[in-house]
Amino acid sequence: MSAPAAQPTAVRRLDTPGAAELAGLAAVFEDLQYALRCCEHLVSEPVRRGADPVLVEALWTGALLAYVRCFSPRAPCSPPPTWTRSRAGRTASTGSCTRCC
Repeated sequence: MSAPAAQPTAVRRLDTPGAAELAGLAAVFEDLQYALRCCEHLVSEPVRRGADPVLVEALWTGALLAYVRCFSPRAPCSPPPTWTRSRAGRTASTGSCTRCC
């Protein structure tokens, strides 16, 4: 059996464009994962009889808000332009983080 991993002894802050972009993409990924989990619960919820309508509405609201937040202009980092296009069919880049405009 291997020894447990040692706890970090130092924490470093990375102030680079790449680190900021990675943090933004991680935030978008977490929101998409949350939306997916809400949808998975919504799919399985109708199987149960007497499902609480408040829970169903909360799951819908949570999934919708998390998903929309990923594609918002205020998102820390939007997905790459190959994932989505603007209404005009153009994409724009803001810094090193790709945004859909």
